Amino acid sequence: MLRAVWFDAGPAQPGQLLLFCHHLVVERGFLAHPAARPDRCLEQARAGRQPELEPVGTSFRAWAEHQCAQACDRTGELASWTKILDPPAPLLAADGLDPAVDLVDTSRTVTIRLDVDETRPC
Repeated sequence: MLRAVWFDAGPAQPGQLLLFCHHLVVERGFLAHPAARPDRCLEQARAGRQPELEPVGTSFRAWAEHQCAQACDRTGELASWTKILDPPAPLLAADGLDPAVDLVDTSRTVTIRLDVDETRPC
């Protein structure tokens, strides 16, 4: 549901935290919880305070029932979404894959290293 990655900029500069959140975390957490907006939490943390959250106004049960109702309301969209998937997926290579050559054993890894100057914020 959540993955955090810390980018250590070394002892002379502050690092950065990157959060990857599943959409349910955002929908249930931040959007249902206006006081938990990331910018407000960060502001409170930078001020040396523990981020304070207001009580959640919607129970999980009510939220889940709302999600079910939304799903039922969208059944009319099924044909449109199914049609999008009808064309075959494009091939990975213009000539297709050769089962005698395109194997895990013949795959290669490319590693590119970026220095600090290349990864600074713009």
